[in-house]
Amino acid sequence: GTSPRDAVTDYVFNASELPSYYPIPQHIEMSFVPKPPRTLFFGCLVEPQGPGGETPLVDFRAVLRALDPTLRARFERLGVRNVRNYDGPQSPRKRDLWKLKRWDQMFRTTDRQEVERIAREHSFTVQWQPHDRLALINTQPATRPHEETGEPVWFNHVQIFHPAAVAGEYLRIARRQGPRLRYL
Repeated sequence: GTSPRDAVTDYVFNASELPSYYPIPQHIEMSFVPKPPRTLFFGCLVEPQGPGGETPLVDFRAVLRALDPTLRARFERLGVRNVRNYDGPQSPRKRDLWKLKRWDQMFRTTDRQEVERIAREHSFTVQWQPHDRLALINTQPATRPHEETGEPVWFNHVQIFHPAAVAGEYLRIARRQGPRLRYL
């Protein structure tokens, strides 16, 4: 996973290590891999002490139906290309507004050949960048059929990974935090 989260067991992770005010937009978990998890379980072990911390649930069949038909046809024709950039353990330290893990944390190794092997298994193209950075690239269909009904489902992360989404997310943080917001 790309988000800062901790493993509780080999198969159980917390949702996020981000502060509760940091929004996690609606998405289909790991929609960018060929075999995303079929089932997710949610639990709350510690009740949030302030606003935030919710997990919105969305019917992505309805999201697809709500898209403008011309836009939907374009997405269905072209698909979605994700390019995600990660710092590495030797990258110069800087402030990361997206709060992404470094590539060595995400892949749980500093062995570049192992990173490339795992990336290939998940249909990613690897591009090593200067300063120990990694670009992961994949192209996928924008929709997939629902596993039970066969209905088309909006099945991608474009609303999360696209830079145009950032301004809206930070505006949402500011609205929720109001006068408590000092800095991001």
